[in-house]
Amino acid sequence: MSVIVKGMEMPKNCRTCPMLFDGHSYRWCNITGESLGIEETDNRRNEYCPLIELPPHGRLIDADKFAETLKEVSIRQGYDKLFSDNILSVGDVFDAIVADLKGEGLDEYKLAPTIIEAEGSES
Repeated sequence: MSVIVKGMEMPKNCRTCPMLFDGHSYRWCNITGESLGIEETDNRRNEYCPLIELPPHGRLIDADKFAETLKEVSIRQGYDKLFSDNILSVGDVFDAIVADLKGEGLDEYKLAPTIIEAEGSES
């Protein structure tokens, strides 16, 4: 499971990271438990640093759950029987949206990019 610390800026290096334990004669990362040499903490982040920076984004939702909800609404409302033209039903349109959200559409995840990978489920 992941933890997001709202308002925390990405540290430029291990030395300025709030997760660094500095015992003056030794340093270690409180996240990985890894011992860090003095030179490792000066001007760069350790190559095993688990911190990731979130890109600018809107409201983050569970797209998999949203896709399930859209499918349920489509079935409940009978959209498969409601045609917007003579070719596609509204249900077909919903199915295409659900496929895009799940990364199964023609453009894979390009229309609904992943900000944080799924974890803790089979999704």
